[in-house]
Amino acid sequence: MILDDQHREVLDRAIRNVLGTDLALQTYSQIVDGLPLAPVAHDQYLARRTVKHPIAHHTSLCAGAVEIAQGILSETDIDAFGFDAKVGWFAISVAFNSVSGVTLTMPSFLRPHRRGYS
Repeated sequence: MILDDQHREVLDRAIRNVLGTDLALQTYSQIVDGLPLAPVAHDQYLARRTVKHPIAHHTSLCAGAVEIAQGILSETDIDAFGFDAKVGWFAISVAFNSVSGVTLTMPSFLRPHRRGYS
């Protein structure tokens, strides 16, 4: 599905807003660094990690990781992303339903069209 200019600009702005957060920068920096910080790993894998594991002592990012991540985020080409509108709609409707209890109806332009039927 191809978005018109107005919707594409809104999507572009939304993605850039998310990528511009400190959380995105910290996440990308840890990916560039190659190892999550100990507090992050501790939150996710406490039961499977020991004091001998390298993550246990990884309390700061390696030099340059943040700068490299900033470069990646600033040069990200939103046009290179591929989006499936149906998957996006499904995610939005499930999230909305879980919060509000209301089931959303898929817009007609996302529904499959059958030949011979209107």
